[in-house]
Amino acid sequence: LPGDASAPEGSARTWMAVQLALGASAALAGLGRERWWLALVLLAGGGAVALHALGRLMPTGTLLARAGLAAAIATMGLLNFAFFGTEAFVPLALSTVRGESVMLTGLSLTAATLTWTAGAWLPVRLAARVTRRALITSGLGILGAGIAGTLALLSSSVPAASAVVAWGVAGLGMGLAFTTVSAAILETAPLGQEGAASASLQLAQVLGAALATGIGGAIIVAPFAGDPPRLGIATIDLLMLATIGIAIAAARGVPDQRAWRGSESEQKPVA
Repeated sequence: LPGDASAPEGSARTWMAVQLALGASAALAGLGRERWWLALVLLAGGGAVALHALGRLMPTGTLLARAGLAAAIATMGLLNFAFFGTEAFVPLALSTVRGESVMLTGLSLTAATLTWTAGAWLPVRLAARVTRRALITSGLGILGAGIAGTLALLSSSVPAASAVVAWGVAGLGMGLAFTTVSAAILETAPLGQEGAASASLQLAQVLGAALATGIGGAIIVAPFAGDPPRLGIATIDLLMLATIGIAIAAARGVPDQRAWRGSESEQKPVA
């Protein structure tokens, strides 16, 4: 079927995507510079370019989490930022800070994979009794509890084996929220723009994870992080918990019910 975007518009979006990649890369590179003036130039310049491109690629109001599709996409980005920004450093916390084996790390990540699957199944069972907004908020809250559990692992008084439970809880919250937000994005997309909404969903997902791991990596190598980087990982976990709070606020704008598309006559099958 012919697309509804002209070739010039498609070329413009491609160029915006290139700008976003370059701007985000420059900003993340600035976080690791020792010379403050170079770091400032890369952060300010790259950040400005990335934000401008992101505003053009995403639906209007995404950066402000405006109610509707924009809020759903913003929530998706924040959700992935918090989850993957924490998960990237769970192995480091267990192996370097706590001195545990690779097996425990593998068990923790596997637990999250299994509980994510279970969490993705729950919205199907609960959709008739619980609102979409409540499901997303619950998922974010459960994810926050899992992140708090990984933060507690930095203390030697907490059993290292509890990492399996903590990150398993995080996976459950991620599965619940991720699936529900994804459905909200696709169901509230304007008629004929489902492809653009799906592209925004993927962009929010990948960009959120990439920025979180990049920022986390810069924190880990910062002088204050420590050796082993106990304080650095704690800072990352606290940042991700703050992101969960912002995501819960953004989720208040996610539509609670499926958008009714078209007129009543358009919804009826043709005889």
